[in-house]
Amino acid sequence: MIFALRSLIEHKELIISVSEVYLSEPAVNWTKLRKHRPQDSLGECSEEDELWMPMKIIKDKLNQVNPAQIMLEELQSNQSKTVSSTYTKVLKTGREEMLKKTRLNEEEIVTCLLNLATDKKILTTLFAGWCSWV
Repeated sequence: MIFALRSLIEHKELIISVSEVYLSEPAVNWTKLRKHRPQDSLGECSEEDELWMPMKIIKDKLNQVNPAQIMLEELQSNQSKTVSSTYTKVLKTGREEMLKKTRLNEEEIVTCLLNLATDKKILTTLFAGWCSWV
């Protein structure tokens, strides 16, 4: 995982360019209609909001921002406040030291991701509609 992550980080400009093209593709226009992306009265996106959530997440991940902080940010932008507050509490519990670090090296990122993916508190509060048995 560390070598794959290093490769992605080394070629982040290419990944960001391809992502921007994909996200601006007219056939994928529905992604621009997400509620957390402000729009002006004509339905057009303002110039100041050019860096909307999906691109911000991609750039944060490639710039080695702490994965736990990215997850917290995604939870805070969630429409359902009860769900996001529950998951936020679970995510913060026992991770105070990890959340203090803003940027991590590749090894720390992989360790953090594995920690999040195998945390029993997170796994026991998974979305019921996930259908892991399918």
